Amino acid sequence: MKKSIVVSSAATSTLALLAASGSAHAQDWSGFYGGVSLNYNSGDIVSGLSGSSDYGIGGHNGSVFVGHNWNVGNGNTVAGVELALSLGDVDMSYSGPGSDYLTISNIFDVKGRVGQSMGKTLVYGFAGLSFGTRSSVAGDYNISGTNVGIGVSHMINENFAVGAELMRLNMDGGYSAYGSAKMNSASLRLEMKF
Repeated sequence: MKKSIVVSSAATSTLALLAASGSAHAQDWSGFYGGVSLNYNSGDIVSGLSGSSDYGIGGHNGSVFVGHNWNVGNGNTVAGVELALSLGDVDMSYSGPGSDYLTISNIFDVKGRVGQSMGKTLVYGFAGLSFGTRSSVAGDYNISGTNVGIGVSHMINENFAVGAELMRLNMDGGYSAYGSAKMNSASLRLEMKF
């Protein structure tokens, strides 16, 4: 829990610093982009059985993403879409006598984004759909749900940007003993504009 708070605080600080570093005139954010991210995840699998405890999940993984932005209106407003695929598992944080293994993997996010350009810095919000696989001793099951979050990107030159995101995932489906997955993700991102 302490590690989650530290990582989330670092991501929040990065968002604030990058947002404050933008200049007044608009940057052209339009076009395709892609990149990689390092994510720290924490959350719970809410048990689907009455009287059962929830299962904590967490850990690091990476993602690859690709998207497209459009400058709209006066040029300071930016809208876009993004597809992201997480690489690696998010594991149950408890293991001991009588415990089951439990992982969430292959998380695929579809996001719609809208934000405001402040010079070389773009601050945005997003929402969309997420899909993944939940694996346990009961087997592998497809899960799906929603994502919502905030982010910031800062252009360091004409082709590259660094950024950070905070995202909330809510997914459900599959074996009833393991109910909905509620997970927070703090990410540091490196993206390239095509």
